[in-house]
Formats: sequence, structure tokens, C-alpha cells
Amino acid sequence: MKLRLLAGALALDFVNTVDPLVGPDAQDFLDRPAALADWAALAGLEPPAAPTAEDLARALAVRRDLHAVFGAVAAGGDPPAAALARIRRAYAATLGRAALVPAGDGLAWRPAPADAILWPVLASAVELLTSSVLRRVKECENHETCGWLFLDASRGGTRRWCSMSGCGARAKMRRYRARHAARGATA
Repeated sequence: MKLRLLAGALALDFVNTVDPLVGPDAQDFLDRPAALADWAALAGLEPPAAPTAEDLARALAVRRDLHAVFGAVAAGGDPPAAALARIRRAYAATLGRAALVPAGDGLAWRPAPADAILWPVLASAVELLTSSVLRRVKECENHETCGWLFLDASRGGTRRWCSMSGCGARAKMRRYRARHAARGATA
């Protein structure tokens, strides 16, 4: 799997399982049930033993809603109410199936096996949606061939790219070439 986790929030990394999110060359990394387990391993989650087609369908529906919500936030708008409601229902359903189990000096939530992937993704989404950093969710400025979402954790809130080594470097190279082409045309 060539997918990278660069978003700074698990929910956004889950949205970014389509690479790029825009353009004709999009590759969906969640194209079969087993891909859910691959992504879970990449994200450091406990992968389910054998994800089903139903698990994949639920995951893709959650991903669509997360993209709608966080894409709207990144664009400076309000999240669609219907997508927020579906995320709330999905989160409540996973919570309803979870168990409180002993962990260290206290208790911790353990998701049902069918929710092993969606539980942490939805928990990340809810945490981000209810945090003061929500407005730091951005879309990569490489609008034509990327569109990935990320959490801008830079001090000044000025991060522009999903990755400086990827989209940022390509943008700098395009600007450099354009400047030199313009100099050559005026010489």
C-alpha cells in the first residue's frame, strides 16, 4: 500500500484513502473488504480478522459523510446537516455496541469487532468536530491533482499543502519554472 498518513487526524486520513481526492487519476485504496484491514494496519489500528462487504459499505458511507463535513469546513462553510446527522448516528451505533473493559487503573471503551476500524475513525471525527481546532482543517492547495484534507497544526496556521515534500515541492517547482520561462521570454 503506497498510501501515506499525513492529515494529522485519523478521520481526515480516512477521507484521504482516495488519492488524489480530485482529478481523473483518483485511486480508491478502499476498493475491497480486505483493504480495510490493510488501512487499519497502516493507521496502527487493530485490523479486523476478515472485513466483509457490509463492513466496506459502512466504511465508504462514513467516508463520504466525513468528506462532505470536513470538506465544507475546509472551504470555510458550514458542514451539511444531513452528513453530520449520519456521522452522529454512526458514532452512537458504534458506542452502543462497545464494551467498557478494565484498562490500566480504570476502564476503556473496546469496540465491537465489526467496529474495530470505524470506532476510532468516528471518535477522531467527533473529537475534531467538537474541538477549538476545527477551523484549522484545510484542503491541500493543489486543487487540480490532490485535494487531500489535513489539520493545520503549524504555529501561524499557514500550512498550505498536504505534504511539503509532495504537493508543496511540486508547486514550488511550477512557480520556479514559470518565473524562468517568463525571464526567458523577456530576454
